[in-house]
Amino acid sequence: MKVIIFGDSHVNALCENIHVLDGHDTELVINHGLNWVSLHFEDEVGGISVRADAVENVEPLDMLLQPGGRHYFSSILHTAPYTRAADWRRFRPWSVMGDFPRLQPVSDAVLQTWVAREIAVRLAFLSELRAKGFDIRVIEAPRPLERAPALHVIDPDVMARVDTICRDFIKMRLARAGIRVIGVPRETLSGAFTAEAYSAERLADPHHGNLEYGRLTMLRILDDLTTA
Repeated sequence: MKVIIFGDSHVNALCENIHVLDGHDTELVINHGLNWVSLHFEDEVGGISVRADAVENVEPLDMLLQPGGRHYFSSILHTAPYTRAADWRRFRPWSVMGDFPRLQPVSDAVLQTWVAREIAVRLAFLSELRAKGFDIRVIEAPRPLERAPALHVIDPDVMARVDTICRDFIKMRLARAGIRVIGVPRETLSGAFTAEAYSAERLADPHHGNLEYGRLTMLRILDDLTTA
C-alpha cells in the first residue's frame, strides 16, 4: 500500500524507522510545526494543494496531496504549545485547585477555547481531506517528557492536567469529524508523561520522542495498515 506520513518534527523519529514498513510504498514529508498552524489549502487538479507562508528561518510549506493509499498526519495532537505556557506558573486548571491554592483557577472551557482556535485550520484541513475521499489518520504526538515540568518550571500535576484536557478535547473533535487517531505507544508512558527511556537524547528537548519511540509508533502504524 502507498503510505504517506507527513507533518511536523515528530515525523523525524519515524523517518529513522522507515524499515518497519518494508513492503509498503512509504513517503515521509517533514515541515516545521509553525507552518502547519498557519497552513492554506485548496483544491488543485489531482488533489489538494497545501501551502504556508515562510516564517523567518523556516522552510516554506508547499506540497500537493493526492488521494490513494493511506495518509498519516502529525501535528494537531502536539500539545506542547499549551502545556509549556509560562501562565501555568500562576494559573492552574480548576480540577486540580485543591492541591494548588496559590494558583488562580482556570475553567476547562477557557483552555478548550484556546485549543479550538489554534487547531481550527488544521481540523478544517483534515475534514476537507476526508470529504475528498482521502484515507486519513492522525498520529498522536508524545505525552510531555518527564523532564518537561522542570525545564518549563511548571508543577508536574498542573502540566499533566493541562495536557489531558487538551488531548481529550482534540480527540473529541477528531472523533466528531470521523478521523481515527494512532495513539501513543502505551509502553512509552510513565504515568501522564513519556518515560525518559523513550525521550529525546538531547536533554534540553522537552517534547520529542527518541528513535525507539519512533520505532514503536511505526509498529502501531503497521498494525493499523494490516488490521484496518
